[in-house]
Amino acid sequence: MKNKIDKSNFEEAVAETVSENVTEEINQVSEPIPEEKGVWIYIGPNVRGIATNGSIYFGTKSNVLEKLPTGWKKYPQIERLIVSDAAVARAREQISEGKGGISVAYNAVAAAVLSAAESEANI
Repeated sequence: MKNKIDKSNFEEAVAETVSENVTEEINQVSEPIPEEKGVWIYIGPNVRGIATNGSIYFGTKSNVLEKLPTGWKKYPQIERLIVSDAAVARAREQISEGKGGISVAYNAVAAAVLSAAESEANI
């Protein structure tokens, strides 16, 4: 005997599956422990005076964040957009496909930069 799937059960099952898949994809972007020394790349949008897409940093992630101009704290998602060299390809793929937390962080910074630019233009 087959289980009957009504619309509410189907939508609930799909939502649960999508949530699990997104979580799994986020976890697949393997990054070293932030306190390990390594090579880090900023893969977010350009933020004038703070970060440029493709910038390369060396050391621990904490050291990298300390070296950034203090204005980066206005855009806290920048921290998520500094990824290890081993994770760059997968992270860029997720951004281009609009998947995962890294894509959300990218879009949040892009929106904040655009909003700041529009505010400056209206002054």
